[in-house]
Amino acid sequence: MFGSFCLGRLPTPSFCLGTVKLLFKNKGDRADLDNYRPITLLNTDYKILTSVLAERLREVLPSILGSSQAYGVQGRQITDTVLSLLCTVEHMERSGFFFLNVDFSKAFDRVEHGFLWRVLDRFGFGELFISRIRALYTTASSRVLCNGHSTGVFSITRSIRQGCPLSAMLFSIAVEPLAGVITADDSIRGVVTPAGRVIKILAYADDTSLVLKDETSVDGAMRQLRTYCGASGATVNINKSEIFFLGSRVATVNRWGFREATDGVKVLGVWLARTPRDTIHNNWTAMVKKLAQVLALWKMRRLTLRGKVTVLNSLIFSKINYVLSILPLPVHFQTRINEVLSLFLWGSRANQISKLTLSRTVQGGGLGLVELGARKKALRLRLVARLLDPSQAPHWKDYLEDGFSQLLQPGLAVFCQRRPIGALQDLSPLSVKLLSAWYSASSFIVQSISTPYQVLHQPLFHNSVLTHGRLPLQCRLLEARGCLLVGDVVAGGRLCAFADVLLRFGGGPTQSERWRVKQGFNRISSYVPLRWFVLVRRGGPVLQETGFCFKFLQGGVPVAVQSVTTKAWYRAMITLETKVPAAEKAWGAVFPGKDLARIWRSLKGSIFPHAVWNMDFRLRHRKIYSSVVLHQIDKELYERTCPVCGSVPETLEHMFLDCLVVQPFWRRLRAVLKAGCSLEWDVEEDWQWASLFGIPKEQRGPGWRVADLLLALGRFAIYQARNLRLNEGRTMDRWSCLKRMLGGHLLTLKQADPDGLWQSVAMTKIFSCVCA
Repeated sequence: MFGSFCLGRLPTPSFCLGTVKLLFKNKGDRADLDNYRPITLLNTDYKILTSVLAERLREVLPSILGSSQAYGVQGRQITDTVLSLLCTVEHMERSGFFFLNVDFSKAFDRVEHGFLWRVLDRFGFGELFISRIRALYTTASSRVLCNGHSTGVFSITRSIRQGCPLSAMLFSIAVEPLAGVITADDSIRGVVTPAGRVIKILAYADDTSLVLKDETSVDGAMRQLRTYCGASGATVNINKSEIFFLGSRVATVNRWGFREATDGVKVLGVWLARTPRDTIHNNWTAMVKKLAQVLALWKMRRLTLRGKVTVLNSLIFSKINYVLSILPLPVHFQTRINEVLSLFLWGSRANQISKLTLSRTVQGGGLGLVELGARKKALRLRLVARLLDPSQAPHWKDYLEDGFSQLLQPGLAVFCQRRPIGALQDLSPLSVKLLSAWYSASSFIVQSISTPYQVLHQPLFHNSVLTHGRLPLQCRLLEARGCLLVGDVVAGGRLCAFADVLLRFGGGPTQSERWRVKQGFNRISSYVPLRWFVLVRRGGPVLQETGFCFKFLQGGVPVAVQSVTTKAWYRAMITLETKVPAAEKAWGAVFPGKDLARIWRSLKGSIFPHAVWNMDFRLRHRKIYSSVVLHQIDKELYERTCPVCGSVPETLEHMFLDCLVVQPFWRRLRAVLKAGCSLEWDVEEDWQWASLFGIPKEQRGPGWRVADLLLALGRFAIYQARNLRLNEGRTMDRWSCLKRMLGGHLLTLKQADPDGLWQSVAMTKIFSCVCA
């Protein structure tokens, strides 16, 4: 099939047939077709073939597309575009610029094929490659699927098919001429970054933003837009495009027809306001409101605690992650988000089980709940890794490095230090958060120093590498007078003489200051490793400004921070945040000498019904409220005595183990386990442990999982009978309840795994004994 395609022939006429599915954009009138996004569903053979072509195209795309476009380009991310715009808008508000948010109507659908072939040819793609793309598109046809009904087949004479593996890259190529002509037009003036780079246009797919200096530049940009639209088939949606006047341009008369934005614009899902403070406030206010609305709908469902955690991890945090990776999260907004999550989990703002405990693994007493603080740090650290990566050059790096350079030159040398947070107040909020996250991960990060550049640009002070014991080198007088780097006290690969240092950084000192400079210099000479001087004298490759090399200790193995994933950063950060379950201390008093970590192990990989698993989890955390606890909550409504036996105060241990009414049930269950699984307990404390927490590892033999299931169902039967007695005053037979639950769960196991545990010898024996 693919061989015939390489020879210029399509395998079958239906090879390029697609089914168009319409997706509502969740805004506007549902009766308006403009509010739907068409996605083309294509056959697997087509996707395999186009994936091969896409891989070949992906390798060359970064070299032919300018830095203004991030969509579909390897190594570039949507956050690069948004962060660059955030930093640029902050700069523009101080000096006065025009911000144009251009909306292209049906951008993918309006790309003319002839224009696309000419652009590919102009970029230097060979005729063979272009002919293969042309063959896929000139014979393309589609049909629309709507409400389960399909239209007839029609030919596609223009558009880039959303759903094709090539679509992202082909569209980026198709819109690159617009960025090229605007960038090359000298009459269009943009924003100059601190590093001297000019920003006129930034785009992610068809979301295009222009940052322009004056009205002449806006006129020039509009002229180039009209030219591009005429050539490519694109159309600017004037009603949805916006113009935002910043700084001194606020009084400008809007004569371009774009809708005028007053307080800010929304770009790629993020609100951009005039000041960073307003940007942060507007985005997180909207986010908190959105989370509360989504969780209010999910709260209507009867979910177990584990089900709620699944919703939070898979749905809610996926909504938070994008904004969290771009903007700082103020403490008061973090508190509000945690309150919304607590209301969903527990029905109140108070947490019955600490989130720092729930963030642990199941074997550690948690549910794997994403911890917001650790996730925030992980995303910050991933951003720092991109900042330190010399192969990446998004525009936002210029602004951040310029801010850091106020503390030290070169700016990225601040990541070799650990300064007090109070000394960072002159930096932008994002810069402070990045450094704070970096400091918190210091136990996982080591610096590799192997070039003269890295030696000479090492900070002398607050540097974790230059320490005596655990204390970093400090000398406020030398620091205040500009002696900041190792290169300031080294000449010719050797330490400078004290007289030279005094001449350069003494500044006419008093006798006392001269002595302090001498003391600081002596500490420098003793702190700086001798191998550094040897490295400088030997020479070697001199790296450029981003030449620092940091390694992340991943399982004890150092790897470059640029290759560390957000998940790996999170796993490292969560180890610093989690909290041991508070219940372990209470269980330690009940079972002295036991390994309390074993309480949680049987929950992992269990085959319990969801309701049973949920009750078991709460039991182990001691969050099933006994009558003693309920009496403390409401003395008028609840008595302290056990509602089942009515003789003694009901504690958690009494409810499940010591109640006289419950003990015959346990004796019968113990006999079933002996007959069905050959399990016996000589020590009563060991039996009580198994009754509450399942079969311990040393007793696990054939059929132990069946025994574990039976014990869990037994605990749940006791709990159900107790609740019925407490709330309704009725009595329920625990053994009948156990029998009913076991039979129902066997049917579930049979449907889920026909050849599995349900028909094992142990299960057959257990079921026979229970039903006897």
